[in-house]
Amino acid sequence: MANVETVIAMNKRTFIKLLAAMIASPVMLSLFGWASSHKLKNWAGNLEYGTDHLYSANSLQQVRDYVKKQSKLKVLGTRHCFNNIADSTHNLLSLKSMDEVVALDPEAHTVTVNAGMTYGQLCPYLHTRGFALHNLASLPHISIAGACSDCNAWFRREKWESRDGGVCTGNHHGSRPSG
Repeated sequence: MANVETVIAMNKRTFIKLLAAMIASPVMLSLFGWASSHKLKNWAGNLEYGTDHLYSANSLQQVRDYVKKQSKLKVLGTRHCFNNIADSTHNLLSLKSMDEVVALDPEAHTVTVNAGMTYGQLCPYLHTRGFALHNLASLPHISIAGACSDCNAWFRREKWESRDGGVCTGNHHGSRPSG
């Protein structure tokens, strides 16, 4: 029997999709992580933090205890900052694992969340209870506390208020859902 070779033609789009899927697979990502330096980086990987001193708090009490012990620190959420404003050469405090709803008050139309809660986590929670947020971040992995802190920085510069008079408070009192 003659040796028959089969050639499979693949267009460029299919090739790129397959290559991207292979590179993004957990096995490849872990290999890339192992091969690269172990420096902390932002979400996109384009910013390397100035310290590897990272403490991950799981409760408000752990945050209080850690903050009392540190003379200098910066707080990290989902690391979606593309400049060094969240960078520190001293200590970093991660609130990412603090991602639960504390309270939903249907009468007042308020929700209180922990600092690590993302929009992608909060929106399904609210939806199942008949509520939604008036405004959302552009990406589901952005933390609500991070968005509020960014909003507060911008508000202080621009004297901005939303159409309904609400302002991101940047504190733990929560966003105002509509129902």
